[in-house]
Amino acid sequence: MIENKKLNFKILDKVINFLSYRIRSSKELSDRMETYLSKEKISEDEKAAIKSWVTAELQSLGMIDDHKFVTTFVEEKAHSKKPLSRFAIKNYLFRGGISKEIIEDVLKDYTKTYEMASAMIIAEKKLGSMRKGLDKITVKRKLISYLIGKGFSPESVYAVVDTKFKVK
Repeated sequence: MIENKKLNFKILDKVINFLSYRIRSSKELSDRMETYLSKEKISEDEKAAIKSWVTAELQSLGMIDDHKFVTTFVEEKAHSKKPLSRFAIKNYLFRGGISKEIIEDVLKDYTKTYEMASAMIIAEKKLGSMRKGLDKITVKRKLISYLIGKGFSPESVYAVVDTKFKVK
């Protein structure tokens, strides 16, 4: 029993260290705990008990909050040098084990303005890397397909291409 208590605190300490770098989703924490526990020679029942104890401790400390994680993630991606489209953010979070309700709740504030600004940043970078001497139709076609491939809505893509870059 004492050995199990030591292991509980050892795993809790490792998970808190994992959380110290950035905020994490509950699935990321669960997966990391699974990795830590797989290295220990204990039964599956003991692993489940330790995992539930650590999760309860983290929740009591307020360190597990998927809504806060999604809000922070969306803010970071909306204002980063490499922004993501609404679709790409939604897809990443859904694959990361976040519930659809939380994603939709947070993304309702992610307006078209953010998406257009993100598309604008990516389009400017892409235009800078395109070969000089291409005709305007080719530039427009390549830019549109690139932005749509990045997950931006067609309305945002066409608005960015037509208004900002005057490529017609």
